[in-house]
Amino acid sequence: MKRVLFAWELGSNLGHLSRDLPLAKKCLEAGHEVVWAVPDLAGFQATIGEEAVKLVQAPLLNAPAAPPRPPANYSEMLLHAGYGHPAVLQGSIRAWRSLMGLAGSDVMVFNHAPTALIAARTLSIPTYVTGTGFEVPPDTFPLPAFRRWSRPSQEALVDCDARLLVAVNTALIANGTSPMSGSIHARKVCEI
Repeated sequence: MKRVLFAWELGSNLGHLSRDLPLAKKCLEAGHEVVWAVPDLAGFQATIGEEAVKLVQAPLLNAPAAPPRPPANYSEMLLHAGYGHPAVLQGSIRAWRSLMGLAGSDVMVFNHAPTALIAARTLSIPTYVTGTGFEVPPDTFPLPAFRRWSRPSQEALVDCDARLLVAVNTALIANGTSPMSGSIHARKVCEI
């Protein structure tokens, strides 16, 4: 029997849960223990409410200030969410690492949980990433613009990706893990 931790960190609708429910049910049917870490406990309870799974509050990023404008791409969205502030990112990674240790996770399933994914990398926990093209951005550099009509410059997108890479690598190094090279995307974070 394995303990499978399903991690959902960002996003405000329950689509993240509904997409992972079939996998969680298969895990339960196979005799594995399922633990959910979610940001919306009330929504989970109202939607799922299963007693067969354990439920914990997902660590939340707390950005110190409102963003000056809508983000240009996924990298800038993470920077606005707290990745641009080392103490916020380090605190969230530390909380995820603690949660993973307390849960005794054997494997993790991530759905829009980038900080949890970084924490799992620092602990060498096997990972599986689910999500749409939004939550799992394409393997391109720079990451594409959210609003093409606003026409952010290529340099602005490259700058967002570079700042995110510095933030994530600083956190990885602080946790004794090798930094990443190139661009940021979920597939690369999974490479342990």
